[in-house]
Amino acid sequence: MNTKSIRFRLTLWYSTALIISIAVIFASFYYITKQELYRHTDTILSSHAQQVGQTIQKQLENGHISSQDSLLYNEFGAIPGMMLVIIDNKGKILHSTYPNKTVENEIHGLFQLAKTVDKGKILNQNFPGSMQRVMLIPLLKDKELLGVVMMGHPIDVIQKSLNGLFTNLVSLFLLLVFPTIFGGWILAQRALQPVNIISEQMQRITSESLTERIRSPQTHDEIETLVHTFNNLLTRLEAAFRRERQFIGDVAHELKTPLATQRSTIEVLLSKERTKEDYKKVTTDLLVDNQRLTNTVTDVLDLAWAEADGTKLNMSSTNLSELMEELYEIAVQSTKSKGLEVTKRFEKNVIVIGKRD
Repeated sequence: MNTKSIRFRLTLWYSTALIISIAVIFASFYYITKQELYRHTDTILSSHAQQVGQTIQKQLENGHISSQDSLLYNEFGAIPGMMLVIIDNKGKILHSTYPNKTVENEIHGLFQLAKTVDKGKILNQNFPGSMQRVMLIPLLKDKELLGVVMMGHPIDVIQKSLNGLFTNLVSLFLLLVFPTIFGGWILAQRALQPVNIISEQMQRITSESLTERIRSPQTHDEIETLVHTFNNLLTRLEAAFRRERQFIGDVAHELKTPLATQRSTIEVLLSKERTKEDYKKVTTDLLVDNQRLTNTVTDVLDLAWAEADGTKLNMSSTNLSELMEELYEIAVQSTKSKGLEVTKRFEKNVIVIGKRD
């Protein structure tokens, strides 16, 4: 598997985003369910604890707890699983529905916590044999602690339900991971299918088939924009190759003419015996033609580099009529041996802007 391919990265990004989304949804569902179960329990717990707290505070303000009100303690303590503990300001347990010895350490810790709060506090506390949702109510008079009421509601069923829910959510999450990755792979493949088609079409285009164009997928998205951009590139390449072929043809033509002139001059020279002056004159003409050929090659190279570098040629005013006179003489000389007659007809002093060579 190519881990650097776009398909792999799309699959990874899609799968990661979807897995994170599923995890957030499951976690939110678990949290909301947990809070809702605890809210219902806290409502019941708070209602009972406040009633007991008001009664106990009145008795502690009088300096004692009446045994006649034990029915009130037993009423709430008799609820299955409920816990009721009353502690004085010294930490002594005055009443408890649990055996004192089995919960003494836990109650002592809760008493120390209750002394640090001004109002009721609800928390989870693990007691031997039971998990309780405990409400601590400090009983205060003139900011002095008279005692503490601790009332607990069993939440073993809630904890088991939450544990079961957590297990089911984790199992479902793990079951969704593999379909999510597979679905991401399929979606990435479908998303890249137009790119694959474009790639296959591009591979068939060569320098000999620059007139071909990529078919637009008509998707009205970034892929279609890419196709239009590439087709525009092909148009520019086609024009560049056309200019290159034309340039090569122009170069061949520019080199062919002076070479033909030199060849005809040499053939005329060798056609019969010549005097020393004739050889000297012909050699001088050949040297002129050679210089013209050299200048032509130099100009061709300058033009090639100018187009490659994007620079501008040095343009100036040029007398086109004088240039035509020179071309006329070259034409007459090159056609002399073929029995052709060259005539001229052009105006005088025609000025153009360009490079004379």
